[in-house]
Amino acid sequence: MKNFSMAFKRLGIRLKYSSGFSPKPYLSIARPLSLGYESYCEILDTQIVGFDKSRDELIDRMNSALPDGLHVCKEEPEFESNDILASVYELTAPLTSSLSEEMRSEMTQFLSGDIFVAKKSKKGMRTVNIRDGIYRLDLSEEEGHLKIVVSLKD
Repeated sequence: MKNFSMAFKRLGIRLKYSSGFSPKPYLSIARPLSLGYESYCEILDTQIVGFDKSRDELIDRMNSALPDGLHVCKEEPEFESNDILASVYELTAPLTSSLSEEMRSEMTQFLSGDIFVAKKSKKGMRTVNIRDGIYRLDLSEEEGHLKIVVSLKD
C-alpha cells in the first residue's frame, strides 16, 4: 500500500482522503493475500481527484513510479469488489515419482466429502467446512513438479 501511495505522491496525482484528525488516502486492496504470498494480480481500489489524462497515460506513469516487481496492468473505472467470483491459487511441489492414478483418485475422493479445518476467529477456534468454497481443483504434473490449481469461491 505504501508503494502505491508514494507513487501517486511522486507523480503529483491527487487521491481522495478520509476526513478526520489524521486523513489517509482511500487505498484498499480487494481480497488481499496474506503476507509472504506471491500474486500475479491484485486489485487496488482508490479514488483519483482531478486527473484529466487517458487511462493509458495513468498506467504508464504509475508503472514508471512503482518499484521493480510492481506494475499496473489495467484500470477499471467502476469496479466493485463484489464482482469477484473466485480466487485462484496455484501450488507447486517437487515430485519424487510421477503422478499416479491412485493420487488423482485419492484427491477426487478427498474433495467428494466434507473438508473440515480449524479456523481462528475473534471468538476463538471453530471448525469450518470449506468444501462448499472450493469451486474447482486441477492436478497436473509439469517438469517433475506437482501442480495444484485451486479456485475458491469468495
